[in-house]
Amino acid sequence: MNASTGTAATGQNSRRNPGLSGRLAKGLLGLGLALAASGAALADPLISFLATPAHVGGVAGSTVGWGYQITNNSSDYFVASALNADSFQWGSPLSLFDFPVLAPGATVSQNFSANLAGLFQLSWDALAPEGSSNSGLFVLSGDFFSGDPLAGGQFIAAAPDAVASYSATLQPGGQIPEPGALLLSLTALGLLWAARRK
Repeated sequence: MNASTGTAATGQNSRRNPGLSGRLAKGLLGLGLALAASGAALADPLISFLATPAHVGGVAGSTVGWGYQITNNSSDYFVASALNADSFQWGSPLSLFDFPVLAPGATVSQNFSANLAGLFQLSWDALAPEGSSNSGLFVLSGDFFSGDPLAGGQFIAAAPDAVASYSATLQPGGQIPEPGALLLSLTALGLLWAARRK
């Protein structure tokens, strides 16, 4: 007999609602499946986008840049339609992006080549202070098509934006003098040399 309740002990656990543990198990199983599915979705976005390399560095007056890698993980064609970047300081940015069309499951990569190819470039100002840096995100927008849009594929929907992080750091090293300053220095050295010869 249970002293606190005045009921006799029968050797079994007290009666529970038999449906409660079944519903709880199903609920936990459903929650686990939902978390696993969301984890898979996070690990495998429809469009994978990387700036290559993510971090670049150069001296004042130099041009640095990023290539890219894009993978279409969807079952539809992806057409890149816009590329945006956060703001840059101490330099002049330039988009080099060629807006590729990717078949389902395709990957395209493009290395950086100054003024020619890649994702983006940054020409550091000649007077940029040592230690300056820029960092942010490139945002790639595009659309899904039922087939190759150049062969009659039809628009389905806008694709979710894909983002790639970037950074650029001004490295220590000789600042590249501006052409006018270099010419002035060479003229002064020439005059000094000519004065010593007399």
